[in-house]
Amino acid sequence: MNIRHLIFDFDGTLCDTAESIVTVMRLTVERLGLPVKSDAELRSVIGLRLDEVGNVLFQSKSGLGCEFASVYRQIYSELPVARLVRMVPYVRETLRALKEAGCDMVIATSRSRRSLLELMRNDGFGAFFNMVIAGDDVREGKPDPEAIELICSEQGWNINETMMIGDARFDLLMGKRAGVKTCGVTYGNGTIEELAAANPDFLIDDIRELIDIVGISAAYDL
Repeated sequence: MNIRHLIFDFDGTLCDTAESIVTVMRLTVERLGLPVKSDAELRSVIGLRLDEVGNVLFQSKSGLGCEFASVYRQIYSELPVARLVRMVPYVRETLRALKEAGCDMVIATSRSRRSLLELMRNDGFGAFFNMVIAGDDVREGKPDPEAIELICSEQGWNINETMMIGDARFDLLMGKRAGVKTCGVTYGNGTIEELAAANPDFLIDDIRELIDIVGISAAYDL
């Protein structure tokens, strides 16, 4: 299989940001006086754009999205949540091997551009990627295929040589709708059942498995 172009989700795929996101969501729910949600329920909406989260979590409360997002951003700015963010094991080594083997790589995330670039600077792996598409760079969020269509258009990528990699069903559905290959990662926020239901082309437990999927030489011993 000739896969040379890789589109990565960020949260849960490249970095373990769940603790920081769930912490801020929980405080947002509390400050707004909303019914308590479990950590599993909060994790289930990671991958959506922030202005959609409140409406999905509390479907009976119409028009909550913007208010929820505003309070979330305020709390996020007040807390040192960056210390709760950890790079997924073997991400840096795998990205380096893919880059050296000639793979083109891009990030497509629902996170805001400002927040994404801040975390990428802290982690120091921005040089691996040709471009980034954040949630505020597109009109429609995941699982709409707009982000992937924009990436393929600007990068001149053939969709038959492109794969979307993510930890949430929203990532995989976006990839399916864009007509690219899809790869779910089981170590992130989505459950195996949710990922399998999206019928990805690949389902992996370790990011290093991408080395075999794209057919890089076994000389890369990670």
